This record gives sequence, C-alpha cells and structure tokens, in this order.
Amino acid sequence: MPTISIRIDLQPKRVVVTMRGEVSPQDVAVALEMLFDESHLSAGVHLLWDLRNAQISVLPKEIPSIISAVSERLSGRWRGRTAVVTNRDVDYGTVRVAQVYLEDLRIELMVFRAMAEAEQWLAGEGDYQSQWPATRPDRDNDTRAG
Repeated sequence: MPTISIRIDLQPKRVVVTMRGEVSPQDVAVALEMLFDESHLSAGVHLLWDLRNAQISVLPKEIPSIISAVSERLSGRWRGRTAVVTNRDVDYGTVRVAQVYLEDLRIELMVFRAMAEAEQWLAGEGDYQSQWPATRPDRDNDTRAG
C-alpha cells in the first residue's frame, strides 16, 4: 500500500498530492476521495501529483473507470490545471493515456519529468514541450503535448 499525503499551498494556490510506493487504481480512488471530501479543489486552485517515488500499477483498460469517477465528482465545479511529475517511462505513458481521456472533460492535465517545469506550467509560465520519449532528446520540437 502506498503512502499518500496531501498538502495545501496557499501561495501559489495549489494542492500537492504525493504518493510513494506501488499505486493501484484503488489507491488513486482513495486519493481522489480525499481531495473531493475535503473540498480541496475550488476555483483557481491547481493540482500537482508528485509520483516521482511511486510506481503506477494501473492498466490502460482501467483508466476509463478512474476518469468516470473523476467526472462524476467534479460535475463542472473545478477547472484548475493538473500537473503530474513522474520519473518512470511506463508511468509517463500511463498518465499520457489518461490525458487523452480527460480532454473530453476539458480538464487540463500535463505530465512532466521535472518538478520545476510542472510548477512553471501550473503558474502559466513557459512553453511546454512534450517530453516523450525520454530516450530521444534529439526529436523534433514540433510535437506538443496536449
């Protein structure tokens, strides 16, 4: 079971969810329940998931049910940005799959490998470039995440 912690930063306005260890779909659901039950997500608040010390054990086929739960709970009341920071290629790919599903809900989610870049994006700064794949830094810069 992973360790889940939630911290509220008043300046800048954001909620930081840190997860350590192996993260299952049920663990994601627990973290989301904690966020929604405590009403941490209000207008103008951004969400930062720090998964640098976690291993996501969510299969692509499990993502739609997680997205459905998010959709039901949000019901249009929160529209902040969501940044996810991870170190592992497989976790980066899993979050990118979730990103595609979230586009239909008009939820801005980006995945990053560096905390500083995630924080800049949440603050509305910088020009985010896709960081996939990590093993080919020489790739064309025309491709953008989103």
